[in-house]
Amino acid sequence: MTVKNVRLSTGEQLIVDLVEETDDYIVVQDALIAAPQGESQLGFAPFAPLGDPDETQIKISKQFVMYITKLIPSLEQQYCDTFNKVTIPQKKIVV
Repeated sequence: MTVKNVRLSTGEQLIVDLVEETDDYIVVQDALIAAPQGESQLGFAPFAPLGDPDETQIKISKQFVMYITKLIPSLEQQYCDTFNKVTIPQKKIVV
């Protein structure tokens, strides 16, 4: 699993599990759209709520992708918990 933050040229900010990336497109699953909810709060909703639930992956043309970045660790953990995905704990150094 590769959790990423994807910004689309249409303005949507997505949190996704990036399944595949080519020069022309990306394939994602479990895509959530993030939207400000006031007072430094973020709300999340399914990216394609009207899509067939049996089709778990979405192919997005790279012409609509502005950037792909790592996600804030706390949001990544929340995302993984939401979709019951296993994550590898980050290494913590005890001094």
